[in-house]
Amino acid sequence: MFLFPDFKIIATILVLIFGVVSYIPYIRSMVLRQTTPHPYTWLIWAITTGTAAVGGWYGGGG
Repeated sequence: MFLFPDFKIIATILVLIFGVVSYIPYIRSMVLRQTTPHPYTWLIWAITTGTAAVGGWYGGGG
């Protein structure tokens, strides 16, 4: 179906790289004290990401 058998692994690695790179401007902004993160925002995103990860894990994804 796919051009190569390890498509899921390569896609997972690419998503991981893009995810880490997407945080660079935000982290830079925090280091330069231009942005102050709110703890509730981090909590909400942690819960959302955790829920998606658990759903993917139990659903047999990726």
